[in-house]
Amino acid sequence: MSQKECFRIGQRVQVVNLDEEYQGLVGTVTDYIPIGSKLHDSGNLTDDVVIDFDEWQKRALLRKPTYRDLVESYSEINDVNLEQLLIAPEDLKVIESE
Repeated sequence: MSQKECFRIGQRVQVVNLDEEYQGLVGTVTDYIPIGSKLHDSGNLTDDVVIDFDEWQKRALLRKPTYRDLVESYSEINDVNLEQLLIAPEDLKVIESE
């Protein structure tokens, strides 16, 4: 996908950037916010792709040492939210199209 193309709501994507903390996770695009838009308030230098990661991947992600403090602050791992996370378009690849 070229940088000029937009991701579509409902597309299935995977994080492919090896430096991204969510690398390897799969989710669904729920919104696309282009840079310059009034809704683009993340401070990122690129567009924002809003992703809801698959619930079943939560445990794998939260096993990483980076998230130890986060996990300990919740009484239940299921309380940790992996929805509405902003990921740069260049960190994603489409794995399915609807």
